[in-house]
Amino acid sequence: MTRDPLVIVATLSLAGLALFFLVEHAPKWLRALASSKPFDGIRTALAPIALPGWIKAVAFLAWSALLLTLLAGMFFVILTGLAKLPGITPETAPDLRWYLLTLTAITAALGAIIALPFTLRRTVQNERQTRTAEEGYVTQQINDAVANLAAHKEVNKLGRNLIYEHDGQKKRGFAWYGEDFQLPQDEADSSLPIYQSDGEWKNVALTEPNIEVRIGAILALERLARQRANDAKGTTARTSDGILDHEGAGDHVRIMEILCAYIRENAPASGAKDRTWQEGEGTPNLDEWIEQLSPPRTDIQTALRVLGRRTCDQRACEGHQPKDVNHHDLQNAGELWHGARLDLRDTNLQASYLAHENARPMNLCHADLTRSRMEGANLAKARLMGAKLHRAQMQAIGLVGAQMQRADLKKAQLERAELAWAEMQGADLSEAQMQRADLWGAQFDEATTFRPATLRGAGLKVVDLSMLALDPDILAGAFGDATVTLPDGLATGTPPLAHWSTEDLEHQYWDEDNSPFHIAWRAFQATLEKQSKDPD
Repeated sequence: MTRDPLVIVATLSLAGLALFFLVEHAPKWLRALASSKPFDGIRTALAPIALPGWIKAVAFLAWSALLLTLLAGMFFVILTGLAKLPGITPETAPDLRWYLLTLTAITAALGAIIALPFTLRRTVQNERQTRTAEEGYVTQQINDAVANLAAHKEVNKLGRNLIYEHDGQKKRGFAWYGEDFQLPQDEADSSLPIYQSDGEWKNVALTEPNIEVRIGAILALERLARQRANDAKGTTARTSDGILDHEGAGDHVRIMEILCAYIRENAPASGAKDRTWQEGEGTPNLDEWIEQLSPPRTDIQTALRVLGRRTCDQRACEGHQPKDVNHHDLQNAGELWHGARLDLRDTNLQASYLAHENARPMNLCHADLTRSRMEGANLAKARLMGAKLHRAQMQAIGLVGAQMQRADLKKAQLERAELAWAEMQGADLSEAQMQRADLWGAQFDEATTFRPATLRGAGLKVVDLSMLALDPDILAGAFGDATVTLPDGLATGTPPLAHWSTEDLEHQYWDEDNSPFHIAWRAFQATLEKQSKDPD
């Protein structure tokens, strides 16, 4: 160790300055440690990274340790160089060069470590700016598509004023070329009019929905929704409602809400065609009237298809179910959904096409679905309270846990329908076709009209039928076990339910091949098929 007075004075001076600086500023540093900009930059940069908190803490401590190590090393190199400075000779000159190179390297490394928080902060800011620009672009695309949803076009039609006599009074009306003159609604049931005077045909400019442009807007929204759902793919963070916490997921949900609102506003239930006559001689019957119902407008049907063909990624954006309702907790299936729900309440969907659509979960309360087609659709946990499903085609439909209180299911085609734990209190199932339907846990009450046309091959388990007025012959076409509560006068194992099991057969919904109930149920169905092929 050198004893040169100059080196000793310089070393003591640097040490004194460092000690004074630490004593003066260390308290401030400690107080500002949690809020200083460099540390804030590190925390901000690490915040979006999907890593456990302890890993982020270790990374922060490693950065701090490296910073302190480089600071200590730099001071050590400087002090060492000052100690060797008086003894420099031509022979030891190369050592000076190595000393300067070491000092330069440590200084560069220290500068990089100090600049790291600022670099991370700048990177995060650039990412936020990019994300903001992207969100603005997506928002503009959505706005442009929504504007096209209201597109109209001008059409010209020929019309003329009309003076006619009705019930002894002269009145004025307006007739369109090529169309029969329609009386006002309050005169529809009166005598036919007597035309007295016709005006000249004139060209009349009208506006009507531009269906082509609106369909293009709907399809553009579908493409954008799928793109944003794909952006959110793999996101694990969720809100308290179960919706994925990602901008793309939120955009998808908003687009679905826009399409649902479009259907509700353009096809309200109040616009559904209703029967204004009583059945009788000379009038069509109800079935004939239902067959003549017109399907929804093309743009409405297109929007329904878009809702129904959502991908798995899209449905993941809308929410989640904590338990698999197809396997373990069917009894509470209606309460398991958390997240967004397609809202088509009070809509006119007469003669619509929802077949093979994956539209769960959907709110169709008080919707008019008369003569709609829903074969194979998955409407698990759907809300169908008060819905009109007269003559609806619902073969093999999935209605697990659906809420169908007071629904009109007269003459509905429910062959092979999954109605496990469906709530049908007050529903009307008159003349419904329910061959091979799964009624495990279905819920009825005194207000339920349960008079299906057939239950041939249906399966019943954990069902209370005691309050219903049932036709024993129809019930005999189904299969059940001891968990079914039957009306007075009927018992499992005795005619006409002699083929019903007197035991509580285990029902393994998640393993139907090995489920005792399903094995016995399939055996009964095979017997019915054999009887159909060989009546003798």
